[in-house]
Amino acid sequence: MSDVPGFAITLRKADWDPRTLAWRLDALRVGTISVGRVLVEGEEAKPSSFDADTQHGQLRWVAAGEDPPKEVHVQLKVAPSRSATKKFALKLLLVVVPAVIGATALVMKGGDSRSAAPLAQAPAQTLKCPTPEPSPSTSQAQECLRGYAPACTSIFQEARAQCDADVYGGCTFAATFLTAGRLGVAKDPHAAQKAYEKSCAGGDAAGCYGLGNMFMNRVVVESKPRAYELFVKACDAGYQPGCANKAYLLEKGDGVTQDLSAAVALYRDACTKGEMSACSNLGYLHQTGVAVPSDPSIAVGLYTSACDAGIGAACRNLGVLHERGLNGVAENADVARKLYERSCGVSDGVGCTFLGNIYADGVGVQTDLKLAFRYFMSGCELNDRMGCNNVAVAYENGEGTEQSFPQAFTYYDLACTKGYDAGCVSAADLMRDGRVKRDNAILKQYEDKARALRAPPAP
Repeated sequence: MSDVPGFAITLRKADWDPRTLAWRLDALRVGTISVGRVLVEGEEAKPSSFDADTQHGQLRWVAAGEDPPKEVHVQLKVAPSRSATKKFALKLLLVVVPAVIGATALVMKGGDSRSAAPLAQAPAQTLKCPTPEPSPSTSQAQECLRGYAPACTSIFQEARAQCDADVYGGCTFAATFLTAGRLGVAKDPHAAQKAYEKSCAGGDAAGCYGLGNMFMNRVVVESKPRAYELFVKACDAGYQPGCANKAYLLEKGDGVTQDLSAAVALYRDACTKGEMSACSNLGYLHQTGVAVPSDPSIAVGLYTSACDAGIGAACRNLGVLHERGLNGVAENADVARKLYERSCGVSDGVGCTFLGNIYADGVGVQTDLKLAFRYFMSGCELNDRMGCNNVAVAYENGEGTEQSFPQAFTYYDLACTKGYDAGCVSAADLMRDGRVKRDNAILKQYEDKARALRAPPAP
């Protein structure tokens, strides 16, 4: 090792991410940290044996023909930085903040009934851009980024104390931990909702945006009109992720009257101001020629920029173009797989499902049904209805996992609940055929829901 300061960490089974086939090492997200040496059983590994992914905070074993070792000892270097504390606090927030809504991919293979608490009314004051998040000490942030749960818990408790003292940025910061249920803090959607409500009512635009995402993604209860109202508040305060999601709902006519011209204007403005999810969705419109001229070169350029910035939907949509050779993009299964890996690596559920399809179908790789099943499960856990349906298919047919009709029924039901008509049909088939206990009333509910999902939208 050189004289550059640093620290060491051992990565074990608990750090392994089966979705991306890499060790989680969030410290790599910090711009001042890089990998020095990697040791396996006391021997230094060749630099060509591993790949340090600083964008996604992962260490991947890439040695040809070798399985990843059970554990590795990583020596990290820390470059001097006068703004280290600020960098750690910012990067820590980015690790847990909920993802922005992404555009739907072209190729498609393959809730809680309790009422949400009413949104607190904002006081008569101007909504403002996010309050700077509480800045944990450099040592605490380092320990949390290295996966030390007590340090993360301490940072969370500090944010919650700030929230109790009406520092609304602290409420938003605490809510991101509670929503994700990671880094040593238990997942608690209802507590997250209350924290976001307080933050938003107190004038913190990021809190309004986070609460809107909860309603959008059915984390507590689905309400697209409420989500739109909250995104409008965030956007009016100049918070660009809110503008991007406002545009998305206007584009889809979801919870608000469809207005494609307004959506395009918002996407363009937010993209120009650096909101890369807006760039990704604008790329989708240029790809499909909806409300803007069809221009594949513009679409690919926007997808590439957004993917490089960590927008999973952009990586996934770019992967679809390469997998299928669409819109003038050369067909390349290997490039498509790597793009799906990047998408899945930043928790894009559809990207995980598409990666599972690659291994299930043997597209440019050897067919691996067990690996496909793992990616399908990741997709389902990340709220992708197709992933849930594919998990059910795997259980029904015993592909990549043990055959289990009850488990298949559970995941078909989940896919149906998320709005996937094929899941409703397959759940009904299992019940009709006697592979799970038959209940004629429930069977009819599945059949009715499938018909409703397949019905054309009202004019």
